[in-house]
Amino acid sequence: MKSRLISLALFLAPLAAKALDLTPAASFRDLEGFKIPIVLFSDAGKKIAFQPPAKWRISGGGDALSLYPAELPDAVMQLRVRPTKPPEPGVTEDVEKWCRTQLPQDAAKPALEGEVENVFTIGPRPSRQFTYSYASQGRRFTTSVAIVEWNARERLAVIVTARAADFKTTHEAAMRSMFSWNEQ
Repeated sequence: MKSRLISLALFLAPLAAKALDLTPAASFRDLEGFKIPIVLFSDAGKKIAFQPPAKWRISGGGDALSLYPAELPDAVMQLRVRPTKPPEPGVTEDVEKWCRTQLPQDAAKPALEGEVENVFTIGPRPSRQFTYSYASQGRRFTTSVAIVEWNARERLAVIVTARAADFKTTHEAAMRSMFSWNEQ
């Protein structure tokens, strides 16, 4: 009996461990003699290189990383790893409803403004993005929530929030950076 429990624990241990770790390690890539700052993440023993938008401040790690543009104080890009489980047979997940839960808690009357398939891809993994507008702290904000089904147990959410007037610029810089994501 004891050996069965140990065998079961050893079998389930890799399933319980998170594969994608967003703890950034500073690094550089060489581009024709120029050193371009990048960060490295880990994913089940592999490295992932990511080039954040230029001059954006980074904080966090583990299952959440935030990036802040210096010139836009109310803007942020967040990378979040969230656990998932396959839906029951015959049940379809309401992904838009899940994305809505990623909005700030004080988002008043969020309205779905649009949905886009494949705003970026990470290797063979497509993305799906929902964009919302809402009021918060007496101002109008826009947030996009893009999701990538990372594996059977994890979902990567890329969330970009800015005041409505700054959203386009912030979102474009954030999406350009997602195209730098390189699994090594």
